[in-house]
Amino acid sequence: MRVARFPSPGAFLAAAERDLTAAEVENNLILGSAHDLTRRIQPEGPRPYFSAVLDGDRVLMSAFRTQPGKVGVTRCFRPEALRPLAEDAWNACPEATAVIGPADTADAFSEAFSTLTHRTARRHSRQRIFEVSVLEPMGTTVPGEFRAARPDEADLLTRWTDGFFAAINEPGDSRGLVLGRMTESSLFVWDRDGAVSMAAAAGRTRRTVRIAHVYTPPEHRGRGYATACVAALTRRLLDEGNARCCLYSDVANEASNAVYQRLGYEPICDVTRYTFDA
Repeated sequence: MRVARFPSPGAFLAAAERDLTAAEVENNLILGSAHDLTRRIQPEGPRPYFSAVLDGDRVLMSAFRTQPGKVGVTRCFRPEALRPLAEDAWNACPEATAVIGPADTADAFSEAFSTLTHRTARRHSRQRIFEVSVLEPMGTTVPGEFRAARPDEADLLTRWTDGFFAAINEPGDSRGLVLGRMTESSLFVWDRDGAVSMAAAAGRTRRTVRIAHVYTPPEHRGRGYATACVAALTRRLLDEGNARCCLYSDVANEASNAVYQRLGYEPICDVTRYTFDA
């Protein structure tokens, strides 16, 4: 058993993608991030971090960091892999203030990380991963139409993204995210006399794509716009040949979870995010 730290996202995929694809939806975040980075010019800021604990060439657990301060981990298949991977993540990402991963693994990893860094771990949130391969009809008609976001909406959607990050209590570069997704033609809106809700396609892997950045401003809520937007984007992505779509939803948000399940989304697993005191 050994810890391997990879010099690039491509090197990580070459070593780990086969094993991680066995649970492609659960591992969409790390696989999608690695694929995204292989297609882009590397952004400014900390160099992306990808590592794995290997038994021969079998992946026992992986960790990554593409956003400053947040380390993501995959499911651990052998308890003794946790500590060495936590040590490697701490050495590579001393600025880390958050950990996210499958619930049981995130619990154990955050405890190990907390011991190493002498900082207190606090549960920040729990989300549920859903997937769909066959979209169910909505059953109701929502006024408006689905379309790609336009460049002249960048200011509006940046303000909405500020609201999105505030709602999930996470920091983020709203302007950079909006402009990046517009450049990639992956940001969409539901339009009823102007944009009223938004959603994005992200994390494309071999057979899966993630729906993210789902947000409706308060003045447009309660009218089905987000449901219509997510349904239309799901249909578009499945029609493009993706085998399935997935998304993350707050476990405590029963209304959103019920909506996604009516569209055919099924729960896969829960993920937990921990934050650490400075």
